[in-house]
Amino acid sequence: MSTTHEENWDIVGGRTWVASFLAMAATSPSAIALADDSGGQLTRGEVREQAAAALGLLEREHGIRAGDRVGLLLENGVRYAPIVVGLACLGAVASPISTKLTPTEIEAQVRATGLKLVIADAAQEPIAGVPVLTRDALLKDKESNELARLEQGAAALDVESHATIICTSGSTAAPKPIVLSHGNVAFAVSSSWSYYAIGDGDVGLSVFPWAHSNGHVNQLLCWLALGVQISVADRFTASGFAAQLRWSGATIAPLNGTHIKMILARLPADTAAVDSRLRIVPTALEMDAASAAQFVAIFSARLRKVWYQTETIAPGTICDLNPARTVINDNPLGHPGLGHELRLLSESGAPVPPGEPGEIHVRPLTRHAIALGRIDEQTHELVPYDRTGWWPTGDLAIAEPDGFLYYAGRTKEMVKRAGHNVALPEVVDVIRSHPAVVDATAFGAPDRMREEKIIALVVLDRPASDDEIIAFCADRLADYKVPSEVLIVPEIARTEIGKTDVKELRQQYELAAKAAVS
Repeated sequence: MSTTHEENWDIVGGRTWVASFLAMAATSPSAIALADDSGGQLTRGEVREQAAAALGLLEREHGIRAGDRVGLLLENGVRYAPIVVGLACLGAVASPISTKLTPTEIEAQVRATGLKLVIADAAQEPIAGVPVLTRDALLKDKESNELARLEQGAAALDVESHATIICTSGSTAAPKPIVLSHGNVAFAVSSSWSYYAIGDGDVGLSVFPWAHSNGHVNQLLCWLALGVQISVADRFTASGFAAQLRWSGATIAPLNGTHIKMILARLPADTAAVDSRLRIVPTALEMDAASAAQFVAIFSARLRKVWYQTETIAPGTICDLNPARTVINDNPLGHPGLGHELRLLSESGAPVPPGEPGEIHVRPLTRHAIALGRIDEQTHELVPYDRTGWWPTGDLAIAEPDGFLYYAGRTKEMVKRAGHNVALPEVVDVIRSHPAVVDATAFGAPDRMREEKIIALVVLDRPASDDEIIAFCADRLADYKVPSEVLIVPEIARTEIGKTDVKELRQQYELAAKAAVS
């Protein structure tokens, strides 16, 4: 299979995302790069100056060099940008860490990624022996004489240089660190430009956490590279979404299906008063056709649904929901995107016919359409991915005869909850650590607002309430990993070889739910 030439590896003349941003900062330094709803903002020139100052301090006082990995334990904010620009120009590798994680989960991610330094919003003790530097201490200098060093660092980056490490949940409780190269990020930039036609003059409203691949790569880095002014929301708020559109003037606002359903449920009575400049809304997750049509009618924006995974960098499938195509179900994926080839295979590896579910396998049409690799948890070295072969995604789909795809679930022990991948074994391990629990299992069930909810079944040897077990989990897990429901049962259904009989458990739960409704 052929691959693209290196000189054609992105749409801006072979530049990295950061070189693209610096070129715009040099020619239009007074243009707003980022702004927030409290009045804070940074121009492109200010981001450039602060990034240069951060680069100098990181290099001189903290010994950060090319290839070093630096954790970003930061909330979204305008001052996030100078840090990622400075790190990129040092040749360092940024690894965002969600502030929503528990201390134990944060420590596990720091260990798994082999970090040299963590940059955090607030001062704290070293994490897993790794020193912590506050954001304010790093950005204490507003101007710098390191601008030439900044430009030189950006120019020295090449297609295979490591850009960022994104941790996913994987199919186990342990963090799964995925390494993206600058070629990968350039492919994401190209895809954003191709699929959404965005650039200088657009305003992007970002409500996704920048600790995740969608927020960090497809919004923060891509928008900086393309000249999109970034409007930073400190969090998603369904009731305040219309107000966020007003202050931001956003023309693009990525939202998942959960966001959209929550927005529609909390709209003001007079929807004609909604002031929207939205042109396009990239979206994902399941959403019924009626909700899609209602959103489009109110906000006058194109809903463009995409499916991708962290490893596949950019959309593997794409379709518009104006109107939604719902021949098979309410979760259309669409046709394959420009950078990938897809096929659906059975458990035995045979192609499945139209109308039958099969696992999505992806093959890149350019080597930058698959992540560089993953970090080995023991050696912290890169384990390269095969960037020419077929990639099993763990997602199931059903195809119509013309190749149009619909999402059909997961093959792994995972649930997707409001955009977060949750490894069920991690949830079960926490539940089993409760002193009253002798056995437990968990599975995902459909949820109208959040795609899936987590249902836990537990066997007890002493009295304990479902609320007590949920509170126990809430103290030990990120909120999106906490079970929505806990059912106390006399035993856990298992197959004849001792595996949890998930199919039987689902049927029991569905019967119980129907009985409760009736």
